[in-house]
Amino acid sequence: MKLPNCTYRLLASKFLDNFESRDAILFANQCISKGIINDSIIALSSLNEKQNSYEANKYFWEAANELELKELKNEKAKRGFIKSFALDIVDSEDKLKPITKLYQYCLDTGDEEARVFYLLFWSHRSYELNDEDKDCYYSNYNHLKAYEHFVHEAKKYLKTITE
Repeated sequence: MKLPNCTYRLLASKFLDNFESRDAILFANQCISKGIINDSIIALSSLNEKQNSYEANKYFWEAANELELKELKNEKAKRGFIKSFALDIVDSEDKLKPITKLYQYCLDTGDEEARVFYLLFWSHRSYELNDEDKDCYYSNYNHLKAYEHFVHEAKKYLKTITE
């Protein structure tokens, strides 16, 4: 069963204390589109992300239990969180959003596994601010190939993890 990318960050959310209703509702909608359906997923997909954070949390964990998904803890939680955004970088059109999320995560936690994404964010941001490439953050950075750099590093990260 191929689960949505956001599944990993949701399973890490208790340990990292960063549950987001938007991700839970996205999870439910993507599960439904993949044919993964149960009562909790249906209830979760009907919620409004701005008003129902308690319910979103409750229904997500009910759905996770029904799908026999386990909470990620310790290093697995950190890797799951990074993995979910690395998968988003590879799969999605908007690659800046997951890079920005990983930059913020690295800034908040100092997690060295996310450091390359932090450096890519600053390389890209330096170009936006100063109109010049800064390879002092990321070696051989070229703003014209920014998305290629993002995807390359995301795929490289994904190869290093086993779950």
